[in-house]
Amino acid sequence: MTGPKKTELDQWKTAAEDSRNVLAFYEKRNDKFKAEIRALKARVRDLEAK
Repeated sequence: MTGPKKTELDQWKTAAEDSRNVLAFYEKRNDKFKAEIRALKARVRDLEAK
């Protein structure tokens, strides 16, 4: 026996936690990309102003 059998509820809880972790990872990446885009837009505005 490998240990207590996971109940369906435990499996759902694990899946929900995994989903939250994945979401947090992509939100962090998204914030990084948004900051990069803002910086690029600012640079373009500076160059256009010249």
